[in-house]
Amino acid sequence: MVTVTAERIGDTWMCQVQVERAGERSRHEVKVTPGDLERWGGGGQVEDLVRRSFEFLLEREPPGSILRRFDLAVIQRYFPEYDRAIRPLSDNRRELKGTIEHIHIAENAGGPPVALDSVEATAGVGLEGDRYARREGTWRDDRSSRDITLIEAEAIESLAREDGISLAPGESRRNITTRGIRLNDLVGKEFWIGGLLARGTKLCEPCEYLQRHTGKQILKPLTHRAGLRADLLSSGRISVGDKIEAKP
Repeated sequence: MVTVTAERIGDTWMCQVQVERAGERSRHEVKVTPGDLERWGGGGQVEDLVRRSFEFLLEREPPGSILRRFDLAVIQRYFPEYDRAIRPLSDNRRELKGTIEHIHIAENAGGPPVALDSVEATAGVGLEGDRYARREGTWRDDRSSRDITLIEAEAIESLAREDGISLAPGESRRNITTRGIRLNDLVGKEFWIGGLLARGTKLCEPCEYLQRHTGKQILKPLTHRAGLRADLLSSGRISVGDKIEAKP
């Protein structure tokens, strides 16, 4: 049994949770932000969201192993499947379609991002003129894709709205800024970027280098929403306004 009471304090909710399962009892305090409720609540009440979240956790952990105090968004850090499991069904089923809003490259490691209207992309290499296409970028781990990186415009807007941290176009140092498509859902999937084919390989998490480079505390608020790494499977030209769509 999970019992939840919530109190709104400013722009957040502090939820007191009591859990009883197989004779084991525990108490927890969970912080929920408006962004959490928008992302996972589906227009419902905060108490229902927290209750569903604890039911998710209890399928994986005994009550005594669940943190006593935590922010709701921290669950996805430990359980990446939380996002898909908790997001409203209608949201989970939405079509994976969007558009390119910005294109950026950086010619050198640490160099300033350069905005482009269009760029040539080469399979297995990257974007023409970009430091990673020449294998000169800061991130040189060959175990991770470096062909192309993408980030959602919505994530950048949420960062400004919820955390007061503004990133200018290209400041995230991702190549492609998208709109209208859930990039996390493209991990392990093939998708079209304009007329060329790509495959999502892993989330492009924020790093200490990016935080130092921007001078902004982006590590925690951008965790699991800092974008996508992808391999380019075909070559071609991509342009601002091109569609991004998951391959059927």
